[in-house]
Amino acid sequence: MTGKNSSVLSGVLEASSPSSDASRRPSTIDNKLKQSEAKMLHAIQYRQFFAAGLNTITTVGTANGTKNVANKEIMVLVHGFAGGLAGWAQNWEALSKDFELFAIDLPGSGRSIRPNVSVKSPEDVLDFVTQCLDSWFEAMKFDKPVILLGHSFGAYLVSHYAVRRGPSRVRLLICADPWGVSRESPYNLKSMPLRYKLGLKAFNALNPFGLLRVLGPVAPRVMRLLRPDFAAKWSDSLPDPNVFYDYIYYCNVQTPPLGETLFKACCTDVVGAKIPLEKVLPRDLSRDVPLALLYGSHTWMNAECGFTMAGEMTSKGYLVVADTIENAGHQVFTDNRDEFNEKLQMVCRALLEGHSKSYVAPNNALLPPEAGVVE
Repeated sequence: MTGKNSSVLSGVLEASSPSSDASRRPSTIDNKLKQSEAKMLHAIQYRQFFAAGLNTITTVGTANGTKNVANKEIMVLVHGFAGGLAGWAQNWEALSKDFELFAIDLPGSGRSIRPNVSVKSPEDVLDFVTQCLDSWFEAMKFDKPVILLGHSFGAYLVSHYAVRRGPSRVRLLICADPWGVSRESPYNLKSMPLRYKLGLKAFNALNPFGLLRVLGPVAPRVMRLLRPDFAAKWSDSLPDPNVFYDYIYYCNVQTPPLGETLFKACCTDVVGAKIPLEKVLPRDLSRDVPLALLYGSHTWMNAECGFTMAGEMTSKGYLVVADTIENAGHQVFTDNRDEFNEKLQMVCRALLEGHSKSYVAPNNALLPPEAGVVE
């Protein structure tokens, strides 16, 4: 059951479409994105609305959302760089059995607001995103802290948010294959294929999706040629898995390119983090907020840094679980969605019910990516 830009949660939310913003996107692109998003979400039950300018879907008000609501924890899903809320579609139904789910498009991404803001530093980015998330939480009027789950750059942003707002907003922080744990490059530059080295130079010199805008409607076909594996990951979830490429294209082709600007402002010249999580979480995260790290076994992220950080935090008295999803790369929640869903549910139960001590999976559980392949 799909939703429209309407109020949900018993009238608590006032519909707030980003089209009212001065940076309104061309209607043709907006409509194409809306159509491709609906196709991505076609198989799941959800309600949809805008809150504080952020595109939002939820299980609240659906058949799954009415079952055992009083016993369900609230889980908020936050996508990574270049993604959107529809990327969680393959996990939605499984997770909705145990959680009251919400997923958002980050500001500057997908169908959410793209205001003309000036961000020059990672501090500017974190201040801006914190303000946007604060407004969203205030609009939602949750009656309890939430499980905050972020992927990649989304994990980086929600981690800083959890540090700033603590247990009053965040009951459990989950980082799925997080970007930004270290200042160092997340991958081995020496072994990186030439095409990726050239891509890194272009990333530093240009807006990452400038080429998509130049290519125009042909861009999804180019993306299919470069990454045919993405279609395979969605082949059993979409009538036409090529819809995925259309969705990613329309998520990222709009202007102003705020999502790219936010990410680049946080990056070093080797795409590490200027304010790395390994310096922030062990020092500033409240010990009342448990932490879970879930890495893909074939991720190109520097998972060893994440496991080292988890070990340091455990020694300081934090409740931390760090584990690996087998047969998965950076897109850990779609590469092996069944194991991801099962392990996520297990970790949540263990950490929230107090049945688990901290544990860190051995580093040798992580396998290097195949030569020349970046997930």
